[in-house]
Parts: sequence; structure tokens; C-alpha cells
Amino acid sequence: MSFDPVDHAKQEIVPLLNDVVSVAAQEQHPDQEAFFRSICDGIERAAEAEDLADPMMQLSMSAFVGFEYSNVMAILIDRVLAHAQLLTQSLALSPDELN
Repeated sequence: MSFDPVDHAKQEIVPLLNDVVSVAAQEQHPDQEAFFRSICDGIERAAEAEDLADPMMQLSMSAFVGFEYSNVMAILIDRVLAHAQLLTQSLALSPDELN
């Protein structure tokens, strides 16, 4: 069975992003909530690995958009970014290297 980056993103990253969105809502940060919901929606709409490029780029910019994160948010975002980094690295590998 070969690695499916879209499936992986939907199974591993989307649930973490949903946690981020939930915490942003609880902390009453609608700008953060909308930003991460947009990324999550982009991943959920992805059909091909190429469709992940924009959401992954946006996610990588999360430290530079000017948000101030609570400790809880920072921890969750670090977890999301760790998964995103692994996914991005796997996308750079050839199919033979993944199997």
C-alpha cells in the first residue's frame, strides 16, 4: 500500500486543526479561528497532493501573520506544524523512496 499524502493530511492534520479552531473560538480570537478554518477547509477539499500546496504554505506562515497565541494555541500549532513538516518532506520524496 502506497502513501497517500491527501489521506494522511485529512486523517492527521485536519483533526489537529479542528482543535486549533476550537481553542481559537473559545479564546475569542475570530481572526485566528478564520485563518485556521480556511487552512483546514483547503485540506478537506484536496483531491490530489498538489492541492495541499496552498494550505501547507499558509500553515507555514502561521508564525508570521501577526497573531499572538496563548500557550495552549502555541502547543497545538507546534503539533500541527510538526505533522505538516513530515508531510511536506514526504511529498519531496520519489514514490520509490516512500515504499
